Formats: sequence, C-alpha cells, structure tokens
Amino acid sequence: MRDARSFLLALLLLGAAPAAWADHDQSPAAHRARALAVRHAEALASDGSEQFTARDVIVDEDGTEHVRLDRAWKGLRVVGGDTVLHARRGLFLGAEHGLAAPVRISSRARLTAEEAVRLGSAAFPFLPDGTATAELVVLARQGTSGLAWEVVAGGEQLDGTPSEWHVFVDARSGQLLEQWDGIQVTAGTGTGYFVGPVALETTPLTTGFSLKDPLRGNNYTVDMLNKKTGGTLFTDADNRWGDGLLT
Repeated sequence: MRDARSFLLALLLLGAAPAAWADHDQSPAAHRARALAVRHAEALASDGSEQFTARDVIVDEDGTEHVRLDRAWKGLRVVGGDTVLHARRGLFLGAEHGLAAPVRISSRARLTAEEAVRLGSAAFPFLPDGTATAELVVLARQGTSGLAWEVVAGGEQLDGTPSEWHVFVDARSGQLLEQWDGIQVTAGTGTGYFVGPVALETTPLTTGFSLKDPLRGNNYTVDMLNKKTGGTLFTDADNRWGDGLLT
C-alpha cells in the first residue's frame, strides 16, 4: 500500500494523477489545501500574494490528503510552479515543489505577443496550421523563474499525426528557452477477452503509460472502484494491457 501511495504521489507531481472528484476545485480537500497554502506560503516558496488552484486530489485511507496545486503570480500562470500539499484533519504536513525561492522578476515584457508568435512558429518542426497563439507566463524550471511567452502552434507531422508544439520564448531577449510537443502518441497493445489482441494509442508518463488516447480527444479509461463517481486512471509499466482472462 505504501508503494502504491508513493507511485500516486509521483504521478501528481508529473501531472498525470487520477482524479478523486469530478470537480477538484470544489472538493473539501481542495478548499482546505488552498487555505493552508496561504497560511504556509513560505513552505511553498510563495510571497503570500500568489493564487493557488487545485488540480488533483488523493485521499489516503487514514485521511491524509495530497492536493496538487497550480499557482498564478500577478495573474500569470507559473509553468513548473505546481506543488503537492500534504495535510491531515486540516493540519499542514508539508509541501513538495520545484521552486528554490519565491518569484521575484519584472512582469513587463519587451517582446510583443506578435513577435513571440513569429519566433515560436519558426521553431515549429512540422506543418503549422496558422493557429499559433501566445500567452505571457512565468517559466519556473530548475528552481529559477523568468518571464516568457508560451507559444502554442498546431499542425501535423509528416505522417499526418496531429501536433501541438509548445515553445517558450524569453519575453525580454527573444531567446528560445524550451519546446516540446503537447501530443505524445505511443502505440500499446491490449488483449481482450472477446476481441483478442488490439492496438491502443496511449500517453507516456515519466514512469509507465496511461490509458488515455491523445488522438481521439484524450478519451481515457478509469477504474470506477465500484463507485458511481470519480475513478482512477489506468496506468501500466510496459504498455501491454490485459491478458485475455476474466480475472
């Protein structure tokens, strides 16, 4: 059980955790976590003025709550500033995050959104569809923070696979900081009781894979745990699902 909880906490930090409520932000645990984040700002490397919103919630059998919080600084989304807050019975137990210090940067950009789109679109490695957008964010990576434009360009890879390229452009110098494809497709295999072997499109995690199909609207499959709401996203270590048996 302890190993399973550790794995779930790792998924929380990586953004692939299962949901415990249909609307995390309105759950009692989420409300408690946001209040605790304000009262324990220093432990979250916050200056006390940031806004926190709950993304994922896990509650252990003993009532310990693990809530993943996203943060905004001066109204700007902090990419990489998420934290997992731990509490039990309303008492703060600790928090895990990647910030070495509170965000202390200028919020004024030298580059315009149009300039950022031009620079970011030029980095798109496939066939862009002309729908690139730019959002001013705080990029927090390796413990440091900086002002950046996140440019998202849609398009297709050469084989027709859809692509959603994210490029972070320094909002002051125009330097390209980071980039990646938001759509990651991995071919898995499944063995069903009635249909036998089938091909599955899954989403890779840092550890293993999730049963979420990025080519079909990110539809995903969960274990309902004999309940009517909630559910746990199916994950697997080797991307081979099912053994064809009813057990």
